Amino acid sequence: MRRTLLVTVVVLGALSPGVSLASEPAPSVDRIKSAAGEYDAGRRAFTDKHFEEAAVHFENAYRDAPNAQTLRSAMRARRQAGQLARASTLAALAQLKYASDAPTAAASRETLAEAEPKLQRLTVACDPECGIASDGRIATIEDGVKHTLYLEAGSHAVVVSWAGDRSKELRVDAKAGGKQDLVLAAPPMPVAPPPPPVATVALQPSGALPGAPAAPPQPEKPLPPAVFFAGLGLTVASASVLVWSGIDTVNNPGVDAVRAQCINQGESCAAYQTGRSSQLRTNVLIGVTAGVFAITGVVGLLFTRWTPRAKEPLAAGLSPSFALSPQGGAIGLSGAF
Repeated sequence: MRRTLLVTVVVLGALSPGVSLASEPAPSVDRIKSAAGEYDAGRRAFTDKHFEEAAVHFENAYRDAPNAQTLRSAMRARRQAGQLARASTLAALAQLKYASDAPTAAASRETLAEAEPKLQRLTVACDPECGIASDGRIATIEDGVKHTLYLEAGSHAVVVSWAGDRSKELRVDAKAGGKQDLVLAAPPMPVAPPPPPVATVALQPSGALPGAPAAPPQPEKPLPPAVFFAGLGLTVASASVLVWSGIDTVNNPGVDAVRAQCINQGESCAAYQTGRSSQLRTNVLIGVTAGVFAITGVVGLLFTRWTPRAKEPLAAGLSPSFALSPQGGAIGLSGAF
């Protein structure tokens, strides 16, 4: 019942004219549910006095379904966490978007009254919409054409970013009570490199023209299919040994046997050492099998000549001869030279 009521509150907050800008599209049902979950988590963290965690949940809820109550809760949690600069940045956003909401306007005025003498106000107008990060952290809760940030005294790295992976980096030396206004235009969109030219192939007639140079022969792959099949056989053999080794590692001597035989003996126990040796053997076989499989694949794809080579006649006057006997065999060539 509590979750249902919370979803209803967020829905009404997002659609009420006095709470949300009319130009903003209504959030989807999924985003409303997500906002409800984040808001509930923030409320629990705030009750447990985990104020920074609560602020993160409230800001996430605002991104999913913007409304004044959620932004006001995030502002309050940041102040309780001692993060006045972040709270003041949220307060400036609340003044811009929810000026007609009395509780939000009052909380914003109170926060900014405390911040003005202690922090520097940085106003950035950008074209088109941009987002801002300060010192490696997201400073703006949403993209827009105008942002007001509050920075603690000191040097800050500020990055303004636009869609299309475009950004500008600024160095801001903030002073207590200082004010700075910037107007920034987005860098031009990066120009995509031209596509590479398409190679054209001229078709040659079946009969070569008189005097036309002959096309150079294509290089022939050096290895016959037998080499590939030999590698495939080695892969199967290695995989078979790997399966045996894996089973032997599990069963000889086995986890239960090691526990029973090696009580209070440490790693010097014979059963433990046997198991470690079997495990090392299996790991080596895994590497060998994978290597043989990879080499066989490369040989088959890149170096194997799958089309049969034309038979070349033997040199004139030569003929092969074979001889078999109980003592062995012989092969040779005979002929006249």
